[in-house]
Amino acid sequence: QHTAKAATASSDLVCAACAAGTFTDSAGQSSCAAWRTCAAGTGQSIAGSAAADRQCAACVVGSTFSSVDNGDACAPVSAPCVSGLYTTAVATASADRTCGACAAGKFTASAGRMSCATWATCAAGHGQSVAGSATADRQCAPCTQDATFSGADSGDACSTVTTCSSNEYETAKPTLTTDRTCR
Repeated sequence: QHTAKAATASSDLVCAACAAGTFTDSAGQSSCAAWRTCAAGTGQSIAGSAAADRQCAACVVGSTFSSVDNGDACAPVSAPCVSGLYTTAVATASADRTCGACAAGKFTASAGRMSCATWATCAAGHGQSVAGSATADRQCAPCTQDATFSGADSGDACSTVTTCSSNEYETAKPTLTTDRTCR
């Protein structure tokens, strides 16, 4: 309460309740003060009342944050970035964690990754069997003797072995890493 009207010789002191969001911390005050706000990086720890100011406490880095100057409690930090995304900025007392998508040719297979990994390449004699995605690495499998080959360390599938035409003959047999040569 605060003094709404001072006492006179003919009337008593008149007190009034503090409005919502205000307080007086001692008797005889002529007005009520507004509750303090909590700066970014802090949040309300004890609510204000008609007799006491709002109390603020630091947010817990990595667990809670507050990016604004207001009377709210610290908010929980968002969940770790899911697979396919990576952490672009870690949570601080005044900012939530942010996530970004992996670039083409990169992936994260599990949540909470700080960076994306580059898809594997397939060694010579092997080719892509399953394409990579934002959440999974490229899968490789051996080429098939006399049917497919791969001469490079790449992300390509095995190539089909050349078939000599009816007026050609084979001059070099195909291997897992080389094509058939015809003449």
